Amino acid sequence: MTENFGLSLNSINRQNLLQLGVEQSLIEERRILELREAVDELIMNIVNMYDVISAIDFLTLISPCVQYKEDCIHSEALWQNLHRLRGYLSLLNDFDKLLFTDFVVEKLVSLGISVSEKDYLSQNETILNVSYVKNALSDEAYDVFCQDFPRLSSACVNKMNDVAQQLTENKVDCAILPIEEKGGIRIRATSELIYDYDFKINAITPTFGMDGSSETKYALVSRSFSIPKIERGDDLYFEIRVSLGESIAQILLAAEYFGYTVYRVNTVSVGHGENQDCFYTVVFKSENGSFVKLINYLILFIASYTPVGLYKNLE
Repeated sequence: MTENFGLSLNSINRQNLLQLGVEQSLIEERRILELREAVDELIMNIVNMYDVISAIDFLTLISPCVQYKEDCIHSEALWQNLHRLRGYLSLLNDFDKLLFTDFVVEKLVSLGISVSEKDYLSQNETILNVSYVKNALSDEAYDVFCQDFPRLSSACVNKMNDVAQQLTENKVDCAILPIEEKGGIRIRATSELIYDYDFKINAITPTFGMDGSSETKYALVSRSFSIPKIERGDDLYFEIRVSLGESIAQILLAAEYFGYTVYRVNTVSVGHGENQDCFYTVVFKSENGSFVKLINYLILFIASYTPVGLYKNLE
């Protein structure tokens, strides 16, 4: 439309904006270098204090040092621009947190400290037996899960609550639960079980039934994570839960910065009446088989973050 009417920004304004962009780029690089230096010094101080330390211990020690506050606005600012400047500085602080995380991971790797999903997520020692409510679809899901867990043996029960009970009482290593209906709708009863018992999703598979029309998805859940083996062509998914009080925009910005795709964002309610809890669930997709930087960021800056699932190949 602007081409049809010959409209464009004033050439002087455009030139000034370009020049200001160059100046901002220079200032931002100075800021980047200051942050890198601060992170290096902080981590080396910790290294000098401990003979042996893990990545998660580093984050525990660092997290109290990374509470960002808004920068000061210059005293000559026009009053009508104060809210705009506050908004800009807030975004700048959000970006600082991304840079801080980047430098933390970079420094830990350079020191030879292991930083992978297994260093941050609790892992299952064994996955040998599974409980589920027996029907044609759950049997189909069981057959699929046996491909990744070939030693899996089954124990069938009559109700989903019995499945959850067996898992919480350590009578089985994992459980198979229906998690998603046709159309991508999460099943409320399963969502409540995962939340109430803090189950972790280890795998998800679609099931189609005898006539191929079902499209119900089933999840393999346990008390901890099973880090999947990633091969060429595999996509990895990471599911988290955060409170509604967190800035979902800040989390999505982090995902984009670190190169992940946001696969799903839901607002979930569990319970009833005064006992109802509401939260976000977010599923991220990685094409490089790792979520290390995002996990570091969430641990450092998102207080209510809870990891829920790590699984591969939904599509």
